[in-house]
Amino acid sequence: MLPIAIALSACYKLPDLAKVDNSIPDVILNTVKMAPGGNMVELSGTIKSVGGGELQFKGFCYSNHPNTQMHDNMHVITDDTSELKLELMLMFDSTYYFRCFAQNQYGEKLSNEIRFTVPHPNPSAAPCELNDNEIFDQGNTYPIENVYASNHIEDYGKYNVHVSNFHNQFMPSIDIDFKKVPINGIYVTIGSSNNLRDIANPNAIYVRMFNDYPVEEGDSLFVAENIDGTLTMSFCNFNYKFNTIPINAKGKFNFKK
Repeated sequence: MLPIAIALSACYKLPDLAKVDNSIPDVILNTVKMAPGGNMVELSGTIKSVGGGELQFKGFCYSNHPNTQMHDNMHVITDDTSELKLELMLMFDSTYYFRCFAQNQYGEKLSNEIRFTVPHPNPSAAPCELNDNEIFDQGNTYPIENVYASNHIEDYGKYNVHVSNFHNQFMPSIDIDFKKVPINGIYVTIGSSNNLRDIANPNAIYVRMFNDYPVEEGDSLFVAENIDGTLTMSFCNFNYKFNTIPINAKGKFNFKK
């Protein structure tokens, strides 16, 4: 019986483990960092190999604990590219564990894991010379006496700031609608549209002068959180039209949020 056993052993072929491994995609997470502007987390990864079949899914995942799995806060990337990119709005001062993934019909592959703590954004100040609690508009300087902040209906944002001077009717009142309570950062005006709910940018704001005249799209508002719990807001260029006349305003004010 010994010769038969030898013959059977010679006919048996071990599975090609290398081929099985190569059938699964290969993916690497390159970087996790803050995006320009300081409010979004920017992820980048690379599909190094699609393996032995077509990709079914690819993207990023993250969690608050090590050993993140593919279905933890999964974000699928649909673009036809091997270079994966994603920006996320996450909680400041919190630690997350990130991976990217790829899957074909033979299985899935999770990348290396990167631990990242989202820092609190730095204070921002308008890059022009301004005095506290003043607005400069149409060649005139107006003192700001009243600043009110409150929650707001959703279509106009979650938080509203109203700036005025009850004793000077010529001072332009300002209404600023935010998607959430403002923190350190640079916020950007959306122009005449007042529906913030449909805009993805978390730093989008809707600004009106004299209650009725929207500030043009793309102007910047700079916000700084102060140690005493107040906020400082400043701007160098709020461009709007008053009865078709183009006007540029700048100003700075402090208030308790």
